[in-house]
Amino acid sequence: MTIYTNRKSSNFTHKIEYEFHGKKGTPSSAATTSCNLPVTIDGFAEYIPSATSGTGTITCTTYNGTERTDKNKVGTKTVTFTATVPDNSTTKPTISGLTLTPSHLTEYPNLKQYFSDIYVQGLTKVKAAYSATAPYSSVKSVTMTVKNSSGKSLSSVSGNSTLTTSGAINAVGEVTVTLTVTNARGQTNSSSKKISFYGYSKPKLQTHGTNSLLRCDENGNIFERGLHLRIHAGREKWSPLNGKNYCDLKYRWKVYDGLPLKDEKWITLLDSADTVNEFDGVATVDGNPSSEQIYLYADKTYLVEIQVNDTVGSQVKFAKVIMTCEVTFLLKNGGKGASFGKHPEADGLEVAWRSRFYGDVQGKVLGFGALIPLAEGTNINDVTAHGGYAITSNKIANEMTNLPIKEAGTLRVYSGNGGGSESGTWIYTVQEYIHYRGDKRYVRQLHTEDASGIWYITEWQSLSAYEEGKSGDWTYRKWADGTAECWAKRKVTVAATSAWGSAIYHGAVSALSFPFSFSEAPMCQITSEFGDSAHSCFVVSNGAATTAQAPSVLLCRGASASALNYTLLYYAKGRWK
Repeated sequence: MTIYTNRKSSNFTHKIEYEFHGKKGTPSSAATTSCNLPVTIDGFAEYIPSATSGTGTITCTTYNGTERTDKNKVGTKTVTFTATVPDNSTTKPTISGLTLTPSHLTEYPNLKQYFSDIYVQGLTKVKAAYSATAPYSSVKSVTMTVKNSSGKSLSSVSGNSTLTTSGAINAVGEVTVTLTVTNARGQTNSSSKKISFYGYSKPKLQTHGTNSLLRCDENGNIFERGLHLRIHAGREKWSPLNGKNYCDLKYRWKVYDGLPLKDEKWITLLDSADTVNEFDGVATVDGNPSSEQIYLYADKTYLVEIQVNDTVGSQVKFAKVIMTCEVTFLLKNGGKGASFGKHPEADGLEVAWRSRFYGDVQGKVLGFGALIPLAEGTNINDVTAHGGYAITSNKIANEMTNLPIKEAGTLRVYSGNGGGSESGTWIYTVQEYIHYRGDKRYVRQLHTEDASGIWYITEWQSLSAYEEGKSGDWTYRKWADGTAECWAKRKVTVAATSAWGSAIYHGAVSALSFPFSFSEAPMCQITSEFGDSAHSCFVVSNGAATTAQAPSVLLCRGASASALNYTLLYYAKGRWK
């Protein structure tokens, strides 16, 4: 930059000084008509690390002659100048040496051991190693985005220069991972790589309801007084994961003491060497069909559990209580117990058959005794035997089907009409589910005709004023009259760089799935909390709500912005039935 003195006398000389955000200098002590001030990127940009431009001052002190005395001083004048940092490869931040590796969820330790080099749908995060720099500035943030082949965002996380890991990626096939570094001036630079995810879903346990586990004779013929165990179950629909994932079918058992199976040894029925996927035969002590068959004593009740598990570590279980051999009536040794339909195992009266009482029954009419634990994978539609059942954890509940709510609790199954209708043909059974906190209860009816063996099942009905819960970012309430509402806070980071006309720029935020399905599209409102003070914007809907999800929205503003950090507020109200 050339500084002109515009001197009024050829005898005048000038001392030229400058100051720029703390940087000071004297380009010339005895300038005549002009002097040069080198305003370079190397010399000035580092003094404004958070701004694209800065203002400095130039002070010119004029003297008559070359002597620098107050007597010769003519006067002083100060002017300002503006220096702008160019937006080019020299000043932009850099991100280099990008490498990507799988980072598996810690809940599945087998992934690290057996699948360390592959990406698994829903179970793997993307870990990035890179070097981020910001010449003449500092690194403000690093954003990692993962998009599928159609451009849909699967994960977007932001942090400082130590950011290394995305969220878990629910994708199959090729995805693009982009690391974007932003410096304190707002300048950006990116680096991208493509990787591929293998599809994954948990294996399926093929059961035949209560007929999967039955007493039998030594030839496998179903027999209520049999002293052996027949198992009829299979494995299906496990994900190969590049030929590294296998699925086993196992079982374990014990004499039933009212407690779930815990430390009992698993016996393998089918493993990776077997070409068939279904087992239908008599259980043996080691799973080999030619080995010794397990022996079920006639007067003992057993708890048996079957399971499929894959190499990843996912498990699906089914459990059943195998009663004693059927007998009409027996007295217990000692004379303090008796039983109908089974061998007596405890003092008191035990009845294994469906019962009708035509006179008054006094005392404790509805008692369930020890609760029978139900395993992962249980279909509640198959639980028709009267008694009490325990769903001991939310994890187990989440793997069951036809529960009214995917949370732990107690299931009670009892007669709905004392054992039969007026004709004696129809049998009505009630299932009642009580949430483990005791504040939610659900009920439904099952009925069957003796001759058919087919159960007809009604929908679960809530006995509470409303159901309330959380799912992901959502909190929800569902009322018994069918009304439902849900609300959520969602933090997003998007780039508003897409032009909309000549005055508006926008960035898209993907649709958000509701915590449950509405029976029809609900009313849905989406607003925002004030986010980044440097990037105010407004929210515009980019579609319509459906029964399954809130619509995509656009964050809009009057100027382009590389990163908008906002919290979106969602509210939906409609009907769930």
